[in-house]
Amino acid sequence: MAAAASIKGTIFAVAVEAISKLLADGQISQEDLERRLLPGDLPWLEQQIFASGWYDIALYCRFQKALCDLTTDGGERGLLEMGARSAEKLIQASRYQQLDHLRHTELAKERDPQKRFQAFGRDLRRLLTLSSSVYNFSRWQIQVDPQHVDRYVLEISDAAAFPDVWLWTNQGFINRMAAEHGTPELWRWERPQRDVIVYRMTRAV
Repeated sequence: MAAAASIKGTIFAVAVEAISKLLADGQISQEDLERRLLPGDLPWLEQQIFASGWYDIALYCRFQKALCDLTTDGGERGLLEMGARSAEKLIQASRYQQLDHLRHTELAKERDPQKRFQAFGRDLRRLLTLSSSVYNFSRWQIQVDPQHVDRYVLEISDAAAFPDVWLWTNQGFINRMAAEHGTPELWRWERPQRDVIVYRMTRAV
């Protein structure tokens, strides 16, 4: 059972499989990983990852950062790409009903701006239930942005355990989901406090 702040095996497995494939194909070496991971991280590549299991969020983020460094130009853009890839794999796998809903959103049925805004809020709240399926910590809620009445804010509290690496990969993840219903590059993160993360919409829908 998970005692630490953890992520579901369905997500962790995406990173493990990606690294294992790069190793098997000879695109990266054991030495490449040893320079980027902690000594206790590497054995996870030899273990079975259970979809229903829980895995340390810090471990997952170290794997994501290593993948970013080894397969992209690195930096923030690379982390965004990593998050988008993870979302893409989960959408294709159809493991979560919330992600299947992206193809049939209420937003897509509306044309009136106010009705679109309200429909988008309902879609977001449905998607938000994914967080409790994927993380064993933190609280997620959607609110109307006090600075822009036609936008929403996603606030994540009890979030101190999320490393900064995750902020970028998660932005890539949720923006890939947004692209699925025709609103790409919609969210941008802020961290006003260590235990509070905010994703703000960059424009109205």
